[in-house]
Amino acid sequence: MVIGDDFGNAPTLEVIRLPDGRARVPTKEALVWPRRFTAVAPLQANAQSVKFVVPKTFDSGLFAVRVSTGNGTAVRVLNRPQVWWLQGDGGLEATPGGWVRVFGKNLGWNVKDGLQKPELRLDGLRTVFLPVETDGNSARAMLPSDLPKGRYRLYIHGGAGGVQGWSDPVDLTVGRKDAWPQTIFNVTNFGAQADGVKDDTVAIQSALSAAATNGGGIVYLPLGRYAVSDALIIPRRTVLRGEKVDWVALTWPDLQKPPEALVAGTNSFGLENLTIYVNHHHHVIAADLGDRPDSGDVFLRHVRVRADSYRGHPSQEEVNERFRESMKWSTGGGDTVRMGGKNIEITNCDF
Repeated sequence: MVIGDDFGNAPTLEVIRLPDGRARVPTKEALVWPRRFTAVAPLQANAQSVKFVVPKTFDSGLFAVRVSTGNGTAVRVLNRPQVWWLQGDGGLEATPGGWVRVFGKNLGWNVKDGLQKPELRLDGLRTVFLPVETDGNSARAMLPSDLPKGRYRLYIHGGAGGVQGWSDPVDLTVGRKDAWPQTIFNVTNFGAQADGVKDDTVAIQSALSAAATNGGGIVYLPLGRYAVSDALIIPRRTVLRGEKVDWVALTWPDLQKPPEALVAGTNSFGLENLTIYVNHHHHVIAADLGDRPDSGDVFLRHVRVRADSYRGHPSQEEVNERFRESMKWSTGGGDTVRMGGKNIEITNCDF
């Protein structure tokens, strides 16, 4: 369906299948209508819209349609790639040797269509062409490790349509992330027993405090079940990392007065490869919201949370009390994850 204005009741419709071929340079030149085309019948035409059927004899690819009336003509290309937004391994930016992922539509074709493989083009301090992995709605490419830092114009070609097959450009900034310290602080060296019985809160928080003194680092939880009785405060540029999500559990007892958040930080921290079990809770994992300066740069990877204030065998009075308490909170029950700002990453998690 073509939507616009002044189509009248009987416009003339012509359709072509655009030729394929290697298109190295995106262009904004208008499509020159060829001498050979296929005329198609207008369907349900009115002043604002008209339908037509693409001929069955056409191969998959990019098509162009020309709509003509006594007042003039209009040409549009169908199936051209469209990029709506992108992200990089640095969040809003990508890094040399990192990756970029774009989202939109018409970003690639099925292998069975027999078209060229899609590719991504970056124009900036250097022009590079990159192979992409695409599912049609998103495309991902790895950046060269020697790619100069700076601003680039990103185009993607779906593999059909020749020079007309490029998307409109979007901006991509390539920079280098400020690396967080990689010093490892093993909680067992701070007295954690990981037997599910002894309270390991002080030991874990001591390791986190040591990371804070170091300017950040990795607080490491080996295999085990860690009993925790209070909030854990994650410093900036610090990762709380378990050995494996199925092997490491942080468990809270059924607290009568739970803290505001069980695992909390301001910004620039991460959790990965661990499971959280808790009954009575307010928020579970929390950081600054988007209205706070420097909020964001938080990641959760391979984190499982099992949080249920009514789990077990609470009495009717306890259920009533907890429900009334939760309704006083802004979200009506507390959040499993509560954070905002730039570069929030939540991947392979189960909440």
